[in-house]
Amino acid sequence: LVGEMRRDGLAPNLACYTPALAACADAAEWRPALELWESLLRDGITPDALAAGAALDACLAGRVPQSGLAVVEQLEQVRTRRPPRRLFTRAEAAAALAATPAPPNDTPPPPPPPLSLPLSASPREAAALLNDCCSLLDSLQRHGAPLGLVSFGAVIGAVEHWGLGERVRALLLAANNAQQQQEARASARASAAEGEARGGDVSASTE
Repeated sequence: LVGEMRRDGLAPNLACYTPALAACADAAEWRPALELWESLLRDGITPDALAAGAALDACLAGRVPQSGLAVVEQLEQVRTRRPPRRLFTRAEAAAALAATPAPPNDTPPPPPPPLSLPLSASPREAAALLNDCCSLLDSLQRHGAPLGLVSFGAVIGAVEHWGLGERVRALLLAANNAQQQQEARASARASAAEGEARGGDVSASTE
């Protein structure tokens, strides 16, 4: 769909990317999902939690947790991105001030910001989820994962700002398991090589 829109000279928007990402997640097609995600970012579109969650779901379904954590890191870059500010001239500032109506005395206070976490999550549950994610990331780094894969700031932002804590925890847990399995295989190979070397030494000594 996104490719067809481009061929027709149309610019896909977030409403086009999100269902495409969700379809990739449902089919466990993580490579097309990551291509869509990169295309979304290149187009300068700011993703929402639905699009980001679909991209992470595709990585979970495809069993590529490190790719999912890279998406989490990109989310932090999107979240902290600030558009450049343009300074008003004195005339523009005066015109804007004159066009702004004075608020009445009974103006209600602005509504509170929307919650990024599900309403069912209590503050204690949210704190526990964040603690789990940070502990898993610490374990992942201690077991030799690249430090630049995903930062603590990105993990915290994904939990607190995007409300993606459950997915992030699942990705970190899967990455930890994969890292530990890799270490176990490396240790087994080293032990086997050491055993072969000792066997060779014994054979040489008996000769």
